[in-house]
Amino acid sequence: MIPFKSFIRMLCNAVNTASADCQTGLDSVLSGSFIKESDNETCIYSPREVKFRIPSTGDDGQPDYRTVSVPLAALANPQTIHLDKIRFTVKCSLAVRSGELIMDRSSRFRLFRKGMDTRIEFTLAAGGNPQELENLIAHYEASLRNEVEK
Repeated sequence: MIPFKSFIRMLCNAVNTASADCQTGLDSVLSGSFIKESDNETCIYSPREVKFRIPSTGDDGQPDYRTVSVPLAALANPQTIHLDKIRFTVKCSLAVRSGELIMDRSSRFRLFRKGMDTRIEFTLAAGGNPQELENLIAHYEASLRNEVEK
């Protein structure tokens, strides 16, 4: 059993943490493959380059080498995942216990308390205003509580 409010807060925290981790990974890829320059508060990235000596044939037909610059980013395939929202569905039983809306995965849970089985769908975006989240949780919980207490 878990309080409904705690469940939603944990999910939002997980989305924000995953989003921050993805951004950190992207920053790491950019810093390894590009040189960051600032120009009037605008970031400009220039590719880091490596030089290769490539065998070729000279003008006289003899074996020769030429040097070629290749952007480092062209040699690697970095995974740059960006997570901005997550959508999921949970099937659970809801009940009110000690004045708090709680949820459980077990359908037997509601046999011992007045409650209901339900399916809840969420789409959570990364970031956002903490106060907006608290308002959303309060309104959602109030609606679910009214259904449970009918």
